[in-house]
Amino acid sequence: MPNVKKKKERPGDDRHAAGQEENRPETTRERVDDRGAAAKAAKKPRLTLPFSPDRSTAEQLLRLLLFAALGALAASAELLFGVRPFGIGLAAAATLPMLPAVAAGAALYLLFTKEYVSLFALFLLLALRTVVALFSPNEKGERFWFAERPLYRIVAAGATALAVGVYLSARGGFRYYDLFALLLSAAAAPLSAALYLGVFEKKDKLYPYSREAGYATVVLTAIFALRTVSFFGIYPAAAAAAGVAFLLVSHRGILVGSIGGALCGLCFDWRLAPAFFLCGLCFGLLEKSTRGGGVLAGGAAAALYAFFLDGTPGLSHLLPALLTAGALFLATDSAGLIEGAPAHLLAVLRRR
Repeated sequence: MPNVKKKKERPGDDRHAAGQEENRPETTRERVDDRGAAAKAAKKPRLTLPFSPDRSTAEQLLRLLLFAALGALAASAELLFGVRPFGIGLAAAATLPMLPAVAAGAALYLLFTKEYVSLFALFLLLALRTVVALFSPNEKGERFWFAERPLYRIVAAGATALAVGVYLSARGGFRYYDLFALLLSAAAAPLSAALYLGVFEKKDKLYPYSREAGYATVVLTAIFALRTVSFFGIYPAAAAAAGVAFLLVSHRGILVGSIGGALCGLCFDWRLAPAFFLCGLCFGLLEKSTRGGGVLAGGAAAALYAFFLDGTPGLSHLLPALLTAGALFLATDSAGLIEGAPAHLLAVLRRR
């Protein structure tokens, strides 16, 4: 048998072969397999956690507390005929990161105030959303917990309000009062949910300016819920309405600021809506030259309107809130926290 000389392998041959294997061009089949595996991994249901690793724990807890307070305020806002649709609307619009906080804040308020029918409506909404999340996919065909399609959430709010309204009407003997409450609740709950959706969705994903509409609805709801609350003669809702007028004029112009102030005043007291319109208008006329003078002019115009409307009681009702709003606005303006303020513009120029 002839002797066959085996080629002696050198220590570097294995490394050379491994390098060739690594440098080997990827075949089409391998690329397809990798893409298929990536697509399968992307289609797996994911659970959105309430805490994001990109944010600090203190910021996350602050956001949860803020949304819990908003849930309590929305649940406390009462319309005509004793209807409370805003808590249902906010809980229907909220997604998983903030839904537990919103639901907990609303539930605690309703429990402490013994509004058991509204509390039952909240639990019914959460149960309905759970069923929808289990058996209905979202836009991508995936099942996410409490991240259903916006239309499903709006329908859930309307169905909950309708079911509770029918129950109350039947218990009351189908009186006109109960029927009017049923119609108002069935209309206000889905409408508020549609407006609140912009807070929890991506910017302008639903419709143009949906995010701005969502935050505006939250502010108006908070003012409406706090309209009868006062601390040492100062109404926080009136101070917030004047502050919103000042901020909107500074950011969006005199027309938007005046209309926004009128809407906030309408939620505080419908008779004082022109006062906050004048507040934003007079501030906008002078804020380019002197912001301090603009705040004084806007506050004076609103106070004069309140005085002509109700006399001294009207003036004492509104003036402390106007002074508080003006002082807070000028303090934040001097600190450069408001866009367009001289201190803010100077800080921007220094960065450049």
